[in-house]
Amino acid sequence: MRFLPVFLDTAAGVVVVVGSGEPALGKLRLLRAAGAHVRWFSRDADVAEEMLPPSAQGRLEISFGDPLKVDLSNALAVVSAAGEALDAQIAARARRHRIPVNVVDRPELSTFIFPAIVDRDNNAVAHSGANLRKWAGHRIGKACVVFGDGLAGQQVLDAMEAAFETASPAGLDEQLLAALEAGRDAGGMAGAKGRLNERSAAMIVWGNRTHNEVDLRVDLHDRAINELRRIYADYKPSIAYYDERARNPRNAIPAMEFADMLKNQRQKETA
Repeated sequence: MRFLPVFLDTAAGVVVVVGSGEPALGKLRLLRAAGAHVRWFSRDADVAEEMLPPSAQGRLEISFGDPLKVDLSNALAVVSAAGEALDAQIAARARRHRIPVNVVDRPELSTFIFPAIVDRDNNAVAHSGANLRKWAGHRIGKACVVFGDGLAGQQVLDAMEAAFETASPAGLDEQLLAALEAGRDAGGMAGAKGRLNERSAAMIVWGNRTHNEVDLRVDLHDRAINELRRIYADYKPSIAYYDERARNPRNAIPAMEFADMLKNQRQKETA
């Protein structure tokens, strides 16, 4: 493992961001949401005017100067998405100053990377390494990141993103299941000899509790996503019951009584 997961104290210095395309903007939004002091070399006045959301926490300085001449003495990290030639020069300069540098989607030039992250304001970033099994990649969608390796192709991620966004009124759990099912139906996983059946599938959902609301997993199954859907359908009616039982244990009905209620309800629905 070349990159070690660590946490960065964004209050410890200035983060320099170079670039004005969506990859740079995604990192900029995430850094500002984390409270970072960002010095942004946008190289685009129009884009810079659009990137001043009042809700952002971190301080933002905008510069249109030469990022290769900027003073890096107080820089905590450098993030670059400025184009191939300039990215290489910026990375080399950051390394000379022993400053951590991330060149978007260029791990060979980077000394740190951003994993796949979606924060509560729907700021999203993702990274796909160079040594993943082909086909591999990611897509950043609306309030989601989809990624994978050993896939049949880009169409798998496209289908997953579309399904996640289409299912949004149904809730996060249904969105995640819909995305898994769409990816499977779009070709899923593939190897040298063609299509591979998924053998494992999992879904974990956290809300505003100190415990996760859903934590389901299927392993060693020929139709793992189908099985995940089945056990989720069985479990879903119990979510509200166990949540209420944890908050008010003295007033909760016994688990066996609740199970009988569910059984009777299902019999009525299928009658």
